[in-house]
Amino acid sequence: MDRAFKDVCQEKTAIQTVSLAIETFGRIDILVNNAGIGKLIPLVESISDDYYEIMDTNVFSSFIFSKYAAIEMLKKRQGKIIFVSSVTGHVGHEDETIYTMTKFAQRGLSQAIDKELRSQGIKTCVVCPSATKTEFEVGYGRTKESVEAAHLETADDVAQGILYACKAENTVWEIRMR
Repeated sequence: MDRAFKDVCQEKTAIQTVSLAIETFGRIDILVNNAGIGKLIPLVESISDDYYEIMDTNVFSSFIFSKYAAIEMLKKRQGKIIFVSSVTGHVGHEDETIYTMTKFAQRGLSQAIDKELRSQGIKTCVVCPSATKTEFEVGYGRTKESVEAAHLETADDVAQGILYACKAENTVWEIRMR
């Protein structure tokens, strides 16, 4: 597992990151949960290590960062927690069983947090892009050239969706792209 992914899955990383934000800026207005890992692995070929790596990176990191950011946001009774999920969180895809599960879980986590904290000034939004023209898509039979040639969303498209979620006065609960 890549070191960055290991770090984002550690509770101490969330605590240190939120503390640094408070120390630097005095508050947290917006948290964007964007850590993610995807692997094309058929169910019968997956192993429990695949499950833990993908689940910890995509879901546990969102949970733990949201928890510590929300603690600080509640002090000001305002904030937005944004989850970058996937259209795969709406429709399961073959050979992406674990990844699909994590993206459904992110949507559920966002809904639960929204219901729990909206009345206290904390809003959530889920941004669900489709396949994006980035290095995230390369591998498992896809080359950099095939990804570049495909008609996919760009990182800028996704960034615009996230920016919209950040700026919206009445945060929409979900932005499904393409």
